[in-house]
Amino acid sequence: MMFRRLRFAVLIAVSALVVSGCAAIPTEGPVRAGAPIEVDEDLPLDFVPSQPGQGASQREILLGFIDAALSPQGEFKTAREFLTPALAQRWKPLANVTIYQGALQADQAGSQAMAVSLVPQAEINATGEYAQVAAEAPIELHFEFTKVADEWRISAAADGILLERLYFDQVFSPYPLYFFDPSYTYLVPDLRWFPARAAPSTRIVKTLLLGPAPWLAEQNAVVTAFPPGTALTADAVPVTDREAQVDLNSEALGADELTWQRMQLQLTRSLGISSISSVAISVNSNDRETPEISITDPRVDGRVFAKRLGEFGYLSINQQKVTEVPGISTKLDAVQPRALTLGSGAHSAAVLGTDGVYRVEDSAAAAVLVDGRQRLIGPTMDPFDFIWSVPASSPGELIAFGADGGAHPVKTTWPEESSIVSLDVSREGTRILALLSDNGVPRLVVAAIIRGDGQVPVSLGEPVTLATAGGEPVDAAWVDQLTVISMTRTPAGEDLLVSQQVGGPSVSRGKVTGGLTVVGGNSISTVHILTDRGVVLTPRGTGWQESIGKVDLIGTQLGTAQ
Repeated sequence: MMFRRLRFAVLIAVSALVVSGCAAIPTEGPVRAGAPIEVDEDLPLDFVPSQPGQGASQREILLGFIDAALSPQGEFKTAREFLTPALAQRWKPLANVTIYQGALQADQAGSQAMAVSLVPQAEINATGEYAQVAAEAPIELHFEFTKVADEWRISAAADGILLERLYFDQVFSPYPLYFFDPSYTYLVPDLRWFPARAAPSTRIVKTLLLGPAPWLAEQNAVVTAFPPGTALTADAVPVTDREAQVDLNSEALGADELTWQRMQLQLTRSLGISSISSVAISVNSNDRETPEISITDPRVDGRVFAKRLGEFGYLSINQQKVTEVPGISTKLDAVQPRALTLGSGAHSAAVLGTDGVYRVEDSAAAAVLVDGRQRLIGPTMDPFDFIWSVPASSPGELIAFGADGGAHPVKTTWPEESSIVSLDVSREGTRILALLSDNGVPRLVVAAIIRGDGQVPVSLGEPVTLATAGGEPVDAAWVDQLTVISMTRTPAGEDLLVSQQVGGPSVSRGKVTGGLTVVGGNSISTVHILTDRGVVLTPRGTGWQESIGKVDLIGTQLGTAQ
C-alpha cells in the first residue's frame, strides 16, 4: 500500500493583529489596498510531529516514527517515543540518512513486523557526507514491533532516518569544514550536512576534529592542523554572546604557535555561521590566546578571459572592450589557441595550439611547446605552476609539466573510459575535475591530487562521481571552490546545464543551444558559456541570455588570492 502522511505544525513568529470590534471591519464598498506586510524570510521553521497516539496500530506507529524524523530537536526526542525504551536508548538517528523522492510502500511482514520499500536518491553518513545514489533500484527496510504498557512500539530498526527530498532543505543545512592543502597555503572546503538549528556548532567542531573526508584525506592530499587525538573535553561547544567556546583536550598542547594559528583559522572558518562571530579556544578549561592569521580564497577576475575581434585579454561585457593581460596577451596569437587556461596570478598560461600544449609566461620571450602529443584536450593548470595535459582518447596518459620543463606522469584511478572531454584543477590545487565519455555517455568525476616533494603531482585518489544530465558530454568547469557545472548535449541538439556542490545535491541550470565552452567565475551568476555562433551567454533567472557576440574563444582562470 502506498502512503505518505505528515502530522506536524509549523511554528512561525508573526506580529499580532488586534481587532477592536466587528463594527471596524467594512462589509461593503470598494477594495482598498492596505500597507505592505513585511515578512522575514529568514524566520526559523520547525516541524513539530505528533507523539504516539493512544491505541495506535503498528502502521500508525511506523508512519509516526518516519514523520518524526523531520524534527531533530532534542536529539530526535519525539522520534524516540515511537521506540521501545531499549531501542530508543541505542538508536543512532544520524548514523545514516536516506533521502528519497516519491512515495513509500509499507507492507505487513508478519504479525509483529513491517517492511518499507523506497527508492533512495541520496544518503548522508554519520559524519555528514552527502552522496547521491546512482542505482534506481528500491531498497527494503524491516521494522519489528512489541507492546509496551499495552501500546505498540518499534522494537527493532536499523540506525538512521528516512527523509523525503521535499523536506530535506528544511531539516538539513550545508556546513563547509575547512582543511589545508599540504603546503598550508590554501584552505580547502569539505562540505558536510547536519540538522539545522540543532546544535550545529558542536557537530561542526566534532567532525572537523575527525579530519577530512576519506577521499580527500587519502595520502594527505588534504591535511588538518590539529594534532592526532585532539578532541573536545565535553560533548558540546557552547555559544555565548555569539562566541563559540571550544575546549580541547591535552593532545592539543603539543602544537607550536604556527600550528595553533592554523587550528584557530580552521575553527573560525568552519564555524562561520550566522549565530557565531568569534571563536575562543581553551585546553582543559585553560584559555589560550592565539594571534589570528588569514588566508584568502582564490578568486578570478570578474571579466571573462577571451579572444574577441583579434584581441586577447579580459573581456568587459558591459563596455564590450578587451583589456590586455600584461606579458601574456601579445604572445598568444602566435600559437593559434583553441583552448587556454590563465594561471594563478595571471603570470602564465597553458594553451592548446597548433602543435600541442604550450606554456606562455609573462617573463619569457615566447610560448614554449611542452606537450606535442596528438589529439590533446584543453590543458589545465594548478597554483604551483604545473600544466596538466592528456590526449582525448587516452585518459590514463595524464602528465603534469613543471615550470622547469620536467614531465611528471600522474597515475589516474578512474576507469579507462573511451575518452576524456575536459580537465580542470581546482583553484587551490587539491582536486581535479574530469568529464569523461564512455561511448558518448557522460561521467563527471572529482578526485584528490596526491603530491610529492616540491608539490609535484604523483597520482589521483579514488574518484567521486558527480551528477550530469543525459546526452553527449560537452564541457565542465569549477564554478567556485565548492561547485562545479557540466554541459551535455541531447540527440535533439539541446545543451543541458547541471551544477552540483561537491558533497551536495545537483541543480538543473536550464538549457542552451550550440554550447562549446563553459567557464566558471566566483559564483553561479558569473558563469559564462561560449556558443558556436561566437556569442557569450550569462545566467539570467532560470535561463541564459546573450551578453556579447563576435567572441572566438573563452578561457578558464585559476584566479589568485585577493
